[in-house]
Amino acid sequence: MKKPLCDRATMKKSRLLVYLFSLFLIGCIEPKNSASFSVFYNNGEELPIPFLEENDSLTSPYGFIVRRVEEPDEKFYKADELNRKSYDQMVQQHGKNWLKEFEKETCQTIYLDWKQNSFVLEACDPMTIEGAWRLFVTALDQNNDDRLKKYSLPQILCPECMYRTEAYQNRKTAKDLENAYKNQRFPIEQFWENEAPIEFPRKLIGILKKEEIKISSVLEHNLEYFFNDSTINPKDAFLISVVTTKPGVIGLGHEGGSHVFSFLRTADGFKFGGLITVP
Repeated sequence: MKKPLCDRATMKKSRLLVYLFSLFLIGCIEPKNSASFSVFYNNGEELPIPFLEENDSLTSPYGFIVRRVEEPDEKFYKADELNRKSYDQMVQQHGKNWLKEFEKETCQTIYLDWKQNSFVLEACDPMTIEGAWRLFVTALDQNNDDRLKKYSLPQILCPECMYRTEAYQNRKTAKDLENAYKNQRFPIEQFWENEAPIEFPRKLIGILKKEEIKISSVLEHNLEYFFNDSTINPKDAFLISVVTTKPGVIGLGHEGGSHVFSFLRTADGFKFGGLITVP
């Protein structure tokens, strides 16, 4: 008769080790309301963009969280006092520029009634092409569909998306193929809900966050292609190019590749109009 692989004493010891390891893991996980975070409180009416409501996944890596308090919670009446203490605590722990650094990296801010005029999100001004790009990439990183739609034109150019359409997939004749290629624009809702998760994987978003950008004007004869409107003032149309595949990565001698994003100036700031890949 074969001996069992482990006796009861060994099994009990193994279970104890698993239990202790589980306790260790639980101890390593920060609870959502951990005292290790500075807490800022919002009271009153809901705040407009770019002021933050509760968003722990965004703020906790920076050392703070935001909570909304309502009457008759005592914190409702002491929000300003509590926020001052949290601000001083953040300065002690992370330096005097902690909020400016947070704003620069996220294009958002917290509501501090006595400090608000001191913090201007200059790097996130949608009226500048650089600011619009930062807002756009930040919204991508946060997977914020509402903002992405706000920063976009009604129709989005996406040639790569066309290859996934029924018209292209079910083509049978040369005429079918020609018609499929004519439809490379997608309504804003369809693009961000169905196509964007494919076009903007996390790896690409990570590259867009760190790589340098090259800004160029859209040539007049390309306005129709990028924006479906040849009457646009070329001075209002820009392309942002980002090298997303370094030369030689795919194979020896490969030239690499880039993503090119179109933006158009509007009364509300620059809006995203589409993306193409090169080559």
